[in-house]
Amino acid sequence: MNCVICLTELVPSNDSLEHIIPASVGGKLKKRGVLCKSCNNTAGEDWDSDLARQLNFFSVTFDVDRERGPAPPEKVRTSTGEELLLHPGKPMTQVRPVFKSTQLPGRIAYEIQARSMDEAKAIVKKLARKHPDLDVEAVLASAQISNELLAICLDKAISHTAEWYYNDLGSNYEELKDFKTAVANYDTAYYLFKEPLMLYNCGRIAETQLKNKAMARKYYTLYLRTAHPLSAEEKKAYNYVRLHYGSKK
Repeated sequence: MNCVICLTELVPSNDSLEHIIPASVGGKLKKRGVLCKSCNNTAGEDWDSDLARQLNFFSVTFDVDRERGPAPPEKVRTSTGEELLLHPGKPMTQVRPVFKSTQLPGRIAYEIQARSMDEAKAIVKKLARKHPDLDVEAVLASAQISNELLAICLDKAISHTAEWYYNDLGSNYEELKDFKTAVANYDTAYYLFKEPLMLYNCGRIAETQLKNKAMARKYYTLYLRTAHPLSAEEKKAYNYVRLHYGSKK
């Protein structure tokens, strides 16, 4: 048996394990008797690396399970020209943090857009070395968590997944503790697609966060009229609402 590239006879000392599908795109099945060690190394450096680069977008998008670990982030550009990083199994992030300074009369104004609070803290601490009077904790306490990037990402698929769009917005606004906006988005999701669980989400927020029993009753009543719970979690939610807000008619 010979190497399929250089035709050198394959013996135990020069035979190698070759991935049938490259490891860089999730291949795990290996076979001996295909390439010698030298050609295998060359193919890995030349062909496999180039193929991995070309297919990295798909490895990231589908979170391909690779022996060598997660695929590297893929840089993409939005229709507005903004550059973002796609991560396997994780949300998009900015390619790099934004740091801008503006000279104003008697002071300097700084604008920081970080990809995480840890990153923001590191930037502010570095800035504090230049400005010792800067209160790092006060600056971080005043930081605002933005929904802008999520909106940009979801907007790309809204024509196909509008229900997910409003559901995800509702969930994200809950995390931001903007409960009225969360209700508005869950309500929109129900209006468009008639998914009863969206009514439950509205009622749950009205009851537990907004402390508005009248609003909660309105949503829960409609939920009881339309719900058809299937999963154990849905049945638990349904039974709670029926117990506290009346029987389904």
